[in-house]
Amino acid sequence: MAPQILSKNYYTYKCDVWSLGIIIYEMFFDVLPWKAQDAESLFFSIMKHPYPYLESKRKLPKIILFLL
Repeated sequence: MAPQILSKNYYTYKCDVWSLGIIIYEMFFDVLPWKAQDAESLFFSIMKHPYPYLESKRKLPKIILFLL
C-alpha cells in the first residue's frame, strides 16, 4: 500500500504512481523492495525506509531509473 493510505491521508493519484513504481521495481529487480515477517513490520518499513536500489540482472534503461 502507498504511504498515504497507510498513514490514512487523503488518497490522490500519487498513490497510483507509487504503486506503479513498485511494480516496475519488482519487474526489473525480481524482488519486492521490502521484506517483512508480518503486516505491521511491512507497514513500518514502507513508512520509514526508502526502497533500496539493487543490482539488476539486466541493464536498466535510463527512463526506468528516472521513473524509480
